[in-house]
Formats: sequence, C-alpha cells, structure tokens
Amino acid sequence: MRVESEVGRGSTFAASCELVLVFDDEEALLMMTSLALESFGYRVLLAADGAEAIALFSEHRADIAVVVTDMNMPVTDGFSVIRKIREITPDVRVIAASGLGPPTAAQAPTAALRG
Repeated sequence: MRVESEVGRGSTFAASCELVLVFDDEEALLMMTSLALESFGYRVLLAADGAEAIALFSEHRADIAVVVTDMNMPVTDGFSVIRKIREITPDVRVIAASGLGPPTAAQAPTAALRG
C-alpha cells in the first residue's frame, strides 16, 4: 500500500504497484499469471526464456520485488536462471513453480534456491 498525503489536498491510497518478473515458456501460463497479478495491482514483466528473464532482471533489478519462475524450461531451466540472477542480486526473492513433482537430489542444486 502506498500512501501520499499533502496538507490542504488530502491523502491518496494506492494498491501495491510492485514489479514482478514472471518467467515461463508456456504463453498461456504467462498470460494467466500476468492477469492475476495485475488484478491485484502488481506491475508485471514477462519472459519466455532464460536469456530474456536474465536480461529483463539485469535491466530492472532495482525495481523487481520478486521473480516467479517455472523450474522445468527448455534450454535454460529455472535453476540456472535463479543462479544467474542471484549473482546479480543475492537477496532477490524467488517463487519457483513447477507442474512436476519435487526434484530428486541430483536434479535440485538447492544452493541455487537458498539466499
């Protein structure tokens, strides 16, 4: 919630306008996630692949409140993207999602997920 107040003019209350980077290779999921987030007052950046996600994060890192990523992606998976953006901003918040079951120990470099 953002509040602005000016003497003699009153106060203005605005819903969250935080910026969320969403990374998924399925366009329908990108659109649904974007619509849901925007309906709650968030601004959204969309990336369809790892390179685009990293480029957008690099460009907007000061404004991005959280990254939402699909973990199972072709070419550059979610683990790789998380690792790279954490090199740029170590304390970035990440929500990792997948339609598959939990990864095995060999698949999940958990250090990439820890802050």
